[in-house]
Amino acid sequence: MKHRIVFILICLLAFLISCHKENQERIVTCNQPPDFTPMNDFHNCSQCMSDTCNKYEMIWKELFMEINNLSESYFNEHIILCSTSITQWEENITFNICYKVRIDWVSVRKCDQFIVKIAEGNNLYASVGLPRDEFLSKEYVRSAITHHAFSSRMDTLSNEDDLRFNSMETALDQLILDSKVDTMCACYVYINDLGHITLEAYAEYKNEYNSCISGSIDLINGNTKHSDTPCWIN
Repeated sequence: MKHRIVFILICLLAFLISCHKENQERIVTCNQPPDFTPMNDFHNCSQCMSDTCNKYEMIWKELFMEINNLSESYFNEHIILCSTSITQWEENITFNICYKVRIDWVSVRKCDQFIVKIAEGNNLYASVGLPRDEFLSKEYVRSAITHHAFSSRMDTLSNEDDLRFNSMETALDQLILDSKVDTMCACYVYINDLGHITLEAYAEYKNEYNSCISGSIDLINGNTKHSDTPCWIN
């Protein structure tokens, strides 16, 4: 009977210790340079002025507006062109364009690219039906983007322009509250699968080896996500 009582007391003590640990607050920290911003601007912007660049810049704009259902006024107000260029590789030619999406106080850098000429004899993506050894029309460029042929891509962008938050600080405060921690540091902004500008943030758990929390907040609809994650992977 005595051994049984001791065993019960040990089990009870273990249970209480476990509950205490579970109820302990996990403290986080993060450090950033005072001048850090997740919205760093482009550097060394330059635009190619050749006829080919001008042609495909216009095609990019038309497709970008059509695919994302953007009006001319929305484009002019929120899209800032940075650079255009032509890349030649193995007798193929790709058009590259970088730009900034700006809505109210937040901005995000983006770059798109698409194939504009495919070398004769190149049989990659033959099923897409793109002509060889000639510059592609707008509709062929659209098809290349749709099928991601030759790494062609164009990012999705919502046509909404009302942010849920009036500053980065208020957005970050909401993410911190939803993540149930006492602080987080904003690290970068990006455009999510809905085409919404989204803020990403992180923090590191104190006194826990390689243990961090990362989270994001959609600046259009206010939805947040967060999860524990390793701080680094060896």
